Amino acid sequence: MLRAMSRHLSVAALFLAVLWVGGCSETTPADDPEAHLSELEALGYLLSVAADNADAGVTLHDPERVAPGLVFFSSQVQKKAFLLDADGTVVHTWISDRRVGHVEINDAGELFTIQKERGLGKLDWHGDEVWLASAPGAHHDFDFLEDGRIYLLTRAPIVVEHAGEQYPILNDYVQLVTPDGQVLDDPLSLFDLVGDRITDKRWAAIRSYMQGRAERLEKSDDSRPRRSQTETERDIVHDTPYDVFHTNTVEVLKRGLPGVYERGDLLLSVRELDLVLIVDPQTREIRWSYGPGEISRQHHPSLLENGNVLLFDNGRRLKRSRVIEVDPKTSRIVWSYEGDPPETFYSFFRGAAQRLPNGNTLITDSANGRIFEVTHDGEAVWTYYAPLWPERADREREVVFQALKVWGETERRLRKMASGS
Repeated sequence: MLRAMSRHLSVAALFLAVLWVGGCSETTPADDPEAHLSELEALGYLLSVAADNADAGVTLHDPERVAPGLVFFSSQVQKKAFLLDADGTVVHTWISDRRVGHVEINDAGELFTIQKERGLGKLDWHGDEVWLASAPGAHHDFDFLEDGRIYLLTRAPIVVEHAGEQYPILNDYVQLVTPDGQVLDDPLSLFDLVGDRITDKRWAAIRSYMQGRAERLEKSDDSRPRRSQTETERDIVHDTPYDVFHTNTVEVLKRGLPGVYERGDLLLSVRELDLVLIVDPQTREIRWSYGPGEISRQHHPSLLENGNVLLFDNGRRLKRSRVIEVDPKTSRIVWSYEGDPPETFYSFFRGAAQRLPNGNTLITDSANGRIFEVTHDGEAVWTYYAPLWPERADREREVVFQALKVWGETERRLRKMASGS
């Protein structure tokens, strides 16, 4: 039986929770779980990727078929967020003093952004901080309720018990934040929700991983070898076994589908389980699930106007990505986009997809630093590449975390603000 031993405790308290009386036997996961819990707090992401071409900026623009609107995305390296016109013109820039992750903007031009090691920040049109929701474990995504409250993904290392043994894992939570930036208690725990879906193979991988590092963890003083940022990033990209969920999306559903889900439910993507869920946040009941055996390390599911779910299937098993639309009534794929040939489109991490009002789909190909838009028939009508890094000896470009488009009244208002009128 799975059982959480600790929740919302300090790391120091967690360290005490994993000390065994009499030392470790041959069947215990590792000699020094304390050191492994410390590693979990440092898990990061790659910031750049090798560029297979010298393209930069907008390289394709079909003005007759591209959907109207402004594309917005963030640069973690530059600590900026951008509004980009279809011709590549930067309409507006928000500058932060912190590395920014996922960003959202509202009609007032205010920017909400996950800031590494701080939490969720709200910036005004000029980039000045309005408030900060202090949540050092904030990661990946957030979404708004109609009353202004925000659901935010957070994470923390905890110790859990499985089959009579104790394991450190990185647990994910869905946390509520008030409109003025106060983080509320009683988050939804992914371990409580789907911890029973962690496979025996994963528990064995955690044990093996910890034992394999036992030699370097023997010393407890400052002479112990430290893990470099490169090592940390390589681990997270290549599935460090501690990261058992890696939830990367939370979306508040704005409409219901009788017999399947209700308005106000949460759409979640749990990458490490190849799992997309719809959950009632009040009862914490799973209403719908999809994925295992069908998708591999997916990102960014979103609810469409027709009640279907669009998502970016990274395709790690086959090493080729696709964007698919799934009918939750039947769990069948009713539309998809793939490369031609399929292996020419592959993002082994991150990625996003957004359905646009004219039926096109905006796709973020993160591992190649590319944003592109395709028609319903799969024809590209717009392409943007992140700039190359001139200071690097090898040809590299920055990763694009997630790009989205705004249109209609929001676009008109933001253009007016950018023009100063």
